[in-house]
Amino acid sequence: MLLARASDRQREFSIRLALGASRLQLLRQLLTESLLLAVSGGLLGLAIAFGAYRLFSSWQPGFDVPIATALRPNNRSCGLRSPWLS
Repeated sequence: MLLARASDRQREFSIRLALGASRLQLLRQLLTESLLLAVSGGLLGLAIAFGAYRLFSSWQPGFDVPIATALRPNNRSCGLRSPWLS
């Protein structure tokens, strides 16, 4: 998605280069925008996950369920654990 968006912005980048922006400045702008989108998407995903956790953990079905379910987000599922740590 970001690649398609960047290709659509080719005219904008050409104008910025013509006005004196360096390629490093354009790259920094793209990386900043990508990081902002990734972080905001991740935070929104975590908010939805914790909201769904609270909703589903408080819900009690109208019949007896013989299976014990433990719905708990952990560090691995939230991506807070480093992959090189065991």
